[in-house]
Amino acid sequence: MQNIEKYLVNLMHQHDCVVIPNFGGLVANYTPGFADANSQLIHPPQKGFVWNKFLQHNDGLLAHEISKEEGLSYDLAVEKINAFVDECKSKLASRKRFELGAIGTFCIDTSQNVSFISAKENYLLSSFGLPIVKALTLPLLEKETPILTLPKEDTVEIKKVGEKKTLSKVSDIKESTKVASKSKTSNVKWWVAAALIPIGFYSAWIPMKTDMLKANGNFQYSDLNPFSYQKTLGTYSEFKLDIPNIDSLQKVDFTLLDEMVANVKVANVNEEPESTYVDVVAPEITYTTTNETAYFVIGGCFADKINAESFIKELQSKGFDAQLVDFHQGLHRVAFGKFNSRNEAKSAKADITGSGEFSAWVLKK
Repeated sequence: MQNIEKYLVNLMHQHDCVVIPNFGGLVANYTPGFADANSQLIHPPQKGFVWNKFLQHNDGLLAHEISKEEGLSYDLAVEKINAFVDECKSKLASRKRFELGAIGTFCIDTSQNVSFISAKENYLLSSFGLPIVKALTLPLLEKETPILTLPKEDTVEIKKVGEKKTLSKVSDIKESTKVASKSKTSNVKWWVAAALIPIGFYSAWIPMKTDMLKANGNFQYSDLNPFSYQKTLGTYSEFKLDIPNIDSLQKVDFTLLDEMVANVKVANVNEEPESTYVDVVAPEITYTTTNETAYFVIGGCFADKINAESFIKELQSKGFDAQLVDFHQGLHRVAFGKFNSRNEAKSAKADITGSGEFSAWVLKK
């Protein structure tokens, strides 16, 4: 029992489904990490298992693990699993429950079904070593914040815990506020003036130094950069193509070409040309013809007539009265011989095929 439990735990770390043949299967159930506000506990990502009683088929995973770890054959590993399942069912029948160590507890419910209670182990390898952490609430730090109050028209008070002190008059605060606001306004004016100076310079530079405002000016967008602007006009000259007068060209003499054309012999299109083909006389194909019913012991059928004639010569050299019977459906049929009755043909066929050298069949024509 303990060994089977160890193998199951190893497989549950590596796989999402582990089947115990003829008993049920353990199927993985993943849970992401979460924080419980009530218990103030932070849980890492988890991989648990639920029970599926319908997974009864032996997929070989558990048997292969036992066979590898204990050096047993596959059949002996299956027998060990069957003994484990019988023990589990026996304990369920007698005690109504049994515990499988770190995996969980199996029990029989009121409907006589096997239920599974997980042991809440985390089988996720990436969460190994991550415990459940309790969150601590940090106390808030209280600061002494001065409260500005103006109980009178001429004084300002700052209250602290158990302390009261007069700092200055209201008139002084108003005057300092006015100075600060005035200095702030003057600073803003300086920034605006500093920003307008380059804009004004650039607005005056564009029409003076570029051809932007000219109707026929050669203006490019790169000319708007004052640091890289260079506007130089190139010097161009008119180009004229010198075309000679055609009357001043040297005349070409076509006398030699006319003599060559005159010596060319024009073929008569009505004259039949001489044939360049060689007439080949095809050999005449002769087949056995007869008006009477005859029986042939056929030894072969050939698409090429040359092969059929070679086979006839081979049979004749061995003493057979071989002949070419006919040309049927694109094949030349060669016979060992011709016979007047079916019995004679069957007897000859038996003698021919008895040696095992040839195969034959009887044809009636």
